[in-house]
Amino acid sequence: QVGPESERPLWRRADPRFFFNRHVSHTLSSAGLHTWVLPIIQGYVQINVVPGTKLKQDLGSGAAGKVALLQLVLVSRRSHRRAGQRFHT
Repeated sequence: QVGPESERPLWRRADPRFFFNRHVSHTLSSAGLHTWVLPIIQGYVQINVVPGTKLKQDLGSGAAGKVALLQLVLVSRRSHRRAGQRFHT
């Protein structure tokens, strides 16, 4: 991406709600060492492949009766204000 937004340091482009190490990075950013500041987020990514099923309808691509591959992708991130353990058992 080229433009004014891409010229800003990465830590300035990061969403402050998810920037876990913002307080710790303040010393580096205030000293002008922007390339050394890497925003850390807490999140989760999962990709699952659902076993193929036969397509019942021909959607104009001649795919009726063929096996389809379905991928489910989940991407989430947690706010720095809600960090901590959940589901105490």
